[in-house]
Amino acid sequence: MSNTMSNQCQYIGANGFSMTCNKPAVPGKSYCEDHVHIVYQKGSANRKRHKDIAQAEKVRLVESLMNEAIAQLEEEGFDCYSREVEL
Repeated sequence: MSNTMSNQCQYIGANGFSMTCNKPAVPGKSYCEDHVHIVYQKGSANRKRHKDIAQAEKVRLVESLMNEAIAQLEEEGFDCYSREVEL
């Protein structure tokens, strides 16, 4: 497979089974003006970052709730970090 860019649009459709577009490609890209914005969706990296931040905030909340529960159990005399299991 060649690493050179084609000067024709390589878009094959959303389902991957359409005929290729073959319009002139935008310089430095493999897609025409109609398809370059579909393939390189503006802001998609920002959406992923916001999802990652939201996920991290959820993890921090769970961690905080666990720490509160452990503190409460230790106040009641339970040894949360003991490796021994008593039955």
